[in-house]
Amino acid sequence: MEIIKKIFKKPSGQKAKSLKTLALFLGAVLVVNVAASFLFFRLDLTSDKRFTLSQVTKDKLKGVKDVVYVKVYLDGDMPIAFKKMKRSVKEMLDEFAAYSGGNVQYEFVNPAAESGKKQNALYEDLYKKGLRPVNVQEKNAEGGINQRTLFPGAIVSYNGYEIGINLLTSNSRVTPEESINIGAQNLEYNLVSAIDMIMKKELPKIAFIQGHDELDAMHAQGALQLLSERFNIDSISIRGRMGALDGFSTAIIAKPLKKWSEADKLVLDQYIMHGGKVAWFIDAITVNDDSLASGEVTFGLVNEHNLDDQLFKYGVRINPTVLQDAQSVLIPVNMAVPGAQPQFVPSPWYYYPLLNAPNDNIITKNLNVVYSKYPSSIDTVGVGHNIKKTVLLSTSQYAREIQAPVMVSLAQVTRKFKPGDFNRAWAPVAMLLEGQFASAFQNRMIPGVVGDGKPLVNRSKPTKMVVVADGDIIRNDVQRSASGVMPYPLGFDKYMNQQFGNKDFLLNAISYLNDDTGLMQIRNRELVVRMLDKNKIYTQRTMWVFINTAIPLLLLVAFSIVFIWLRKRKYAR
Repeated sequence: MEIIKKIFKKPSGQKAKSLKTLALFLGAVLVVNVAASFLFFRLDLTSDKRFTLSQVTKDKLKGVKDVVYVKVYLDGDMPIAFKKMKRSVKEMLDEFAAYSGGNVQYEFVNPAAESGKKQNALYEDLYKKGLRPVNVQEKNAEGGINQRTLFPGAIVSYNGYEIGINLLTSNSRVTPEESINIGAQNLEYNLVSAIDMIMKKELPKIAFIQGHDELDAMHAQGALQLLSERFNIDSISIRGRMGALDGFSTAIIAKPLKKWSEADKLVLDQYIMHGGKVAWFIDAITVNDDSLASGEVTFGLVNEHNLDDQLFKYGVRINPTVLQDAQSVLIPVNMAVPGAQPQFVPSPWYYYPLLNAPNDNIITKNLNVVYSKYPSSIDTVGVGHNIKKTVLLSTSQYAREIQAPVMVSLAQVTRKFKPGDFNRAWAPVAMLLEGQFASAFQNRMIPGVVGDGKPLVNRSKPTKMVVVADGDIIRNDVQRSASGVMPYPLGFDKYMNQQFGNKDFLLNAISYLNDDTGLMQIRNRELVVRMLDKNKIYTQRTMWVFINTAIPLLLLVAFSIVFIWLRKRKYAR
């Protein structure tokens, strides 16, 4: 009985106050946990909000109703920079999983875990799925160099469909550290755009217009293969049939070398008037490179494609000129005297400029230079047009413009240019046009058009188009051998053995034309690069090692001394 009385004995005032405080605390914790089970929120305390998803991404993820599986090939023994990238990818995918209600699932895979034939088969499979390998070198403990192949990319799977995405952008203009930071900036867009595309029940339809001696399948294979991963591609011959392009979200005109009829132009015009998008890749000048291989002289002649008046009406003019640029690719040229053994020397070929992509546009942001051949310049025309015009590609400041016809010879590689020769600095080669376009056929009657009974529209719905004054930007070279003809990748220079930004430019341009949800605005995201000062690391290494090792221990000892002193003082009374 005495024990029971002690248990139920009324607590003293101080003890009762402590129990009341404890009860209030436990009650508050319980209320917060119950409320948290019904509410969903996440806090991002970083200055650049690197862990905050855009509203477009959140909306897309909330629409994920089934499991989307992401397999990231970024694991195993890697350099520190790639381990940081892996951490960024994991943090991003954790956010995706949270906002999708757990429907976005992922795993990290080490592609180098396999060996021998299995590893080679895996590498080949990843390459076929669009993942670009990266060769990295790292010093080992013995002072030697370890070289390994990484595939910094991911495969997104949904209901039996797959899309490969590269997490590292190839850009020769930036350092490896900056390239990884660019990959982190584009991470959200690359992942959510792939998820959005793979979940679509019907892919947007893209029309490759044929019938005017456009690029053949072999020289357009790189572009077709790239776009077919995200769009439904079809080849269309207009043949003057009104409505021939109905149902297509975008039409691509790929390097036509024959004259367009007025009937075909009208069909294209009305397609634009009804909101259709067009990507124009037009050669103003045609040059036969085959003649140069044998050392002969060739000429650049005006390409009679008959599209100038239509483009003029839409707000641009492709000039009948050829651009030369000191920023260009190198080609092998035989510098030996006649009769001597050939001696090939890499020499700059000014007719193949490497075009600059401005960093303030979502299409070209963080883009590598773009490989071109005999490009022309573009001028904007038309005062009062309600058209927004943005330069997408341009030459460097060391460029010159030559009016057609142009004599082209390999002997020109020996010419030394003077500063005064560069008469066309930053010449625009590609333009983005957005707005409402006036019809190029207003108040005109065009014979030979098979009509659909509908009246002609004289002003377009709000739409957009990309105009590029070089068809070779989406043309891949081919390799001819005894075993057959094999295409090179789009934007790959066989002489320099280097990949340029043509693929990314084409994909970004077509994706922007088809973006009606503002998804590509995510590409404007900026992350602050907090890189270590390498000079201070070298000169102040001892001081920083001391700060990071000794000071924490000293603080711990000081805290222990103060804590013990306070306890003795409290209980000594």
